[in-house]
Amino acid sequence: MSNPIVNQDEILIKNAAIDLFAQKGFNETTLVDISKNAGISKNRIYSYFNNKKQILSSLLEYIWQQLADEMIELSENTALDPLEKMDTIIDQTIDIFVDKPNLALVFFNEHNPVLRGTNDSLNAHYINYLKAFAKIFDAGVKNEYIHQNIDGRVFLFFIHGGLRNLINEWAMHHKLIPMEKIREGVKYQIKHGILKW
Repeated sequence: MSNPIVNQDEILIKNAAIDLFAQKGFNETTLVDISKNAGISKNRIYSYFNNKKQILSSLLEYIWQQLADEMIELSENTALDPLEKMDTIIDQTIDIFVDKPNLALVFFNEHNPVLRGTNDSLNAHYINYLKAFAKIFDAGVKNEYIHQNIDGRVFLFFIHGGLRNLINEWAMHHKLIPMEKIREGVKYQIKHGILKW
């Protein structure tokens, strides 16, 4: 049986790190900063994490695992058509961050160096996410929901990049850009484009 105090300490450490990484950036944040913000001794942090990079990796791995697991489940769902699955992809991505603007800032500002590093587990989740998306996209092309001239990888990175920037802007100015407007706008543009028919 897990110790609830241990779990609570780890949550405090991660939440403190999220706030500091969002405010100061990863490079400017120290373990002493995290310790003070969490109200936990630096030595206690070492019970869970070897260094601040491991804290960041654990945060990013959690997000990518959640995204990958949801994408795999969605790719195997036979009740939804490919366009409904595209809507669900947008919803799933947004829902991870909708109540957590600081986590969004950390994810989108800090994930590239970690993803390119040596975290095999994190990279595995990312690859599983890409493979599951490709399965959804290919089914959309095969069933003539998606135009055959659209390249799946280009489309994924275009959508992911666009969402990344929109969610990042929302995280910095969430009163100016409501998340529901982002959600509906992206869904509409994916399915209908910008041309007036």
